[in-house]
Amino acid sequence: MKPNSNKTLWGLLVIFTSVLTIFVTTYVSAYTINTYNHSEGDAYISPMGYFTLTDGSQLLRFYRPLNNGKCNEPDLHLRVLHVNGTMTPFVVQNFSIPKFNFCRIDMDVLSPDYIIVTNLNRDNIFYILYYNISDTDYSLPFGRFIAEVDSDGNILGENWLGHNNYYNGSIVGRLGKFKFIFDSSDTFYYMKLADIHDPDTLEWQKFKITPITGRLQKGESGVISRKDLNLQYDNPIYSFLTIDSGLGFIYSKRYSSQVNAELQPSLYIYVNFYKPENEKKLTEPFIIYQTSTPNLSMNFAMCSVDIKGIGYQCVIQLRKTTEIDPLNKDIYYGHNLVLIVSFLSSGSVTRIVQLTGNYAKADSVVKVPLIYGGYLLMYRNSVLDVDGVQGCLLGGDLFDTNDMFNSTWDIPPNFTIQSPCIFIYNFIYKTFDMIWKITPTDLTIVSTDVPTFLYIEDSELALKSAKISSVNPKYGETITLGRNTLEINYEVPISLSIRNITIYQVNGTNILMRQTTSGKASEFFTIEQNKITLKVLPSTFNVPSAEYHISIDPNFVMQKEINEPINRLQHSSWVVITEAFEDTYAEPFTGSIRLIPEGTKLFYQNKKEFIDQLLQEISLILYASLLDQSYGYKLNAGIKEIIRDNKETILSAIVVLFIIILVFLWAKRKGERNKDNEDNEENEKNEDEEIKYDYIESRIISYGFCLGWEINEPIDRLQHSSWVVITDAFSDTYAESFTGSIRLIPEGTNLFYQDKKEFIDQLLQEISLILPVDRDRLKIKDHQQVDSSTKFEQLIIPLQIEPTRNLSQRNTNNLYHDLNHMILNKQYTEISNYQYASLLDQSYGYKLNAGIKDIIRDNKETILAAIVVFFIIIIVFLWAKRKGESEDSEENEKNEDEESDYLLWILSWMATNVEVLNILSSKIGGFKMFSANFMENTISIIFWFSVVNFIVKDIPQFGIQVYYITHIISYNVIPFLTLVTSSAMIVLNIIGKSYNIMIECQKRRDDDDDGDDDDDDDDDKEAIEA
Repeated sequence: MKPNSNKTLWGLLVIFTSVLTIFVTTYVSAYTINTYNHSEGDAYISPMGYFTLTDGSQLLRFYRPLNNGKCNEPDLHLRVLHVNGTMTPFVVQNFSIPKFNFCRIDMDVLSPDYIIVTNLNRDNIFYILYYNISDTDYSLPFGRFIAEVDSDGNILGENWLGHNNYYNGSIVGRLGKFKFIFDSSDTFYYMKLADIHDPDTLEWQKFKITPITGRLQKGESGVISRKDLNLQYDNPIYSFLTIDSGLGFIYSKRYSSQVNAELQPSLYIYVNFYKPENEKKLTEPFIIYQTSTPNLSMNFAMCSVDIKGIGYQCVIQLRKTTEIDPLNKDIYYGHNLVLIVSFLSSGSVTRIVQLTGNYAKADSVVKVPLIYGGYLLMYRNSVLDVDGVQGCLLGGDLFDTNDMFNSTWDIPPNFTIQSPCIFIYNFIYKTFDMIWKITPTDLTIVSTDVPTFLYIEDSELALKSAKISSVNPKYGETITLGRNTLEINYEVPISLSIRNITIYQVNGTNILMRQTTSGKASEFFTIEQNKITLKVLPSTFNVPSAEYHISIDPNFVMQKEINEPINRLQHSSWVVITEAFEDTYAEPFTGSIRLIPEGTKLFYQNKKEFIDQLLQEISLILYASLLDQSYGYKLNAGIKEIIRDNKETILSAIVVLFIIILVFLWAKRKGERNKDNEDNEENEKNEDEEIKYDYIESRIISYGFCLGWEINEPIDRLQHSSWVVITDAFSDTYAESFTGSIRLIPEGTNLFYQDKKEFIDQLLQEISLILPVDRDRLKIKDHQQVDSSTKFEQLIIPLQIEPTRNLSQRNTNNLYHDLNHMILNKQYTEISNYQYASLLDQSYGYKLNAGIKDIIRDNKETILAAIVVFFIIIIVFLWAKRKGESEDSEENEKNEDEESDYLLWILSWMATNVEVLNILSSKIGGFKMFSANFMENTISIIFWFSVVNFIVKDIPQFGIQVYYITHIISYNVIPFLTLVTSSAMIVLNIIGKSYNIMIECQKRRDDDDDGDDDDDDDDDKEAIEA
């Protein structure tokens, strides 16, 4: 028995030791205490300016009071507490602000000054808020600015927040606040009093923050009246953030005690919602709590999105007054009541829980969500330590993902931290860091671990918070170029709502929005219970070996049964990579894009700047939101393209032309044979007839100079970092260059005319960014065309895309299709976000000019009818010729009067062109009616007038056609064939006129010689007679 007894005791000892070890290890690992050295000049730590950096270090702001009692040393005193325990200064480069900003609100040395340093939940950038108030004259107008600072201390930019006022030694309304509201790329609303004399009216300014870079983009602004919220003069109002990018307000209304008080509510607690970008006004209030308990008031309220992801949860502190000090009526005695109220955005209350114990005695109760599920419910009381220094006594409990109590927050007993009670969440090491004590040389920090309730990857955690069970393609997956769908599987049945799903292309810190689609665009989505499929534009995943982030806004979809919005999915939680790819070479080409009316106006304001900016933006996407969506990007067919694409048609036209020439030559030869058979009387005309012809001829010349011419609850969003995909590697094929056309909207047309060069430079820059494509591959020729078919005479601009031999880059054909898709779907792509590219006409797109094939295809019935008519004319001509040859000699002889009348009619009919008089003596087809004999003088006059007609009419027409082809954008087959025939006629006319001029000169020399011979004969004759 003894051995067994010893064995049992030994076993108990092992168990006891193990439990004790686990207990000690757990207790020791619950929190750690570390002390760090700091400069003696950093006497106090600021209550507004601390956060964690991306490497786990922390940025802190200190200050040192000056001797005057109210102002601090004019130095930001920014310090970085590194992970290794060292502390170094953080210098903001070239940053100087008025000294008044460093003055405190009151004489209390622990009170804050007017400077706020915050990172606004960003990782690689932070912001400094300050006033530009004069240090010499506080009455001068001033306002508030926000400066953007990167991790190296460089000022990236500054934004104006609005005017402020100085009154009675301090800045009034200094606590203007940033309200953090999620949007497609994170949105902030800065809110402040519109008038210091009107506390009911607030001004708000919207700022969008770009993912990854964190840069601020100023948006729209407005005002909100909170008059309806101020039900009592001392009524506190607390705001909170809603899932669907709005603000919520919680406030109360008290009633004094009356008879039958148990039947009359003594306190109502209301909630209102405000959505600045939608309704522009507060919703109707609804009651989330009421009680008939007398002498009850709301002291504090803190609301946030419910930990379960649906609806909201508020921690409400109520104060029960039990006694009033009889000597001082302003002193009340009583106790606190703490409630947790859960409700939906429709106002339906789903749960009310009362907290007891330390919570009822606390000055404030705060709910802190934990990154791996659950939350910390923390209470705080203001106390004085043994040295008489103000501090905060902390405590709290941990709750799991099901809103159930898990454990007490394990911190040192009676844990009191020194004022200003700084509490930092370290998202790198998943700890809560609290500054326990600060001395002139040391800083002591207590760190406690954040518990984990969800043991999953970070990307899966983000999906779960957005109620998403899976996505396709998965995080980090490689996808093919041009992928046209995305799939999202939710945990609950869903329906589309009003916000967006957005796809970004990310290259380091450079981010480019490729497609954004609202839930209202139902044509892009297919829903099957819990599954939603998005139609992706062909131009979205178009860059090989590129990283894409997919972001889902809050309230993109709603939980179907209760119509409650679902939360967001951040862009870093869904990342994909496109495949590698080598494109084929494509020749350069020119297309056209059309500006919307706004783009057209902007184009005319400054054409150069507009074009430069547009090309820059297009190079980024593929000055481009001004492109006409209905037009797209159309290729302009040049002469080479027309000949190449329509060589069969042109060859047929040449064959027909040769046939016509052969028929003409045959008819001419036939006419020459008939000339010998004519009567001598027909060949000789009397003088009267010649005079008659000359009279008719002069009348025709004068005519020839006249010419003619269920509970509606939103579900939170999925951030774009939570869904990332990668496209497959791919080698593209070579494609020739081409020219298309784009059309500006009226605003773009006006802006273009203001500064053409700037417009074109900016437009090309934007297009190069949007596609994306090298800026050098985009060209816009220095000629434009007004689209007379539009109401506002919008401008059409030729856009040429050059080819590349680099097969890893997109060829011209793919770029054409991408740009056309982007413009036609402008509201869903990055084009709408650029200044100049947004001026492209959506209804126009990017168009290729119609070639001969297109004209033949679209007008084949008309062309066929023309061919039939042409052959009928030839048949009639041949029939008339044969008929004329078989006529009797009696039919061929006409009397002079009839013939003269006929010729007069012919001449009058042909009066619009002097050269047609040659028809009368051309003997065409051997017809006698075309065998008139003019006097030599008349023929000469006809010829010289035809030369004048050639110089005055034909040559200018040819010049106009050449000018047209060099300045028009949409050049097609009709003007091309006109130019070809005009060129041929010019050459033939020059040859013919030159030949006739030589003959005319020769005739004149022969006549002069004949005249001399006649004179000699007369002299000889006179000599003989003499």
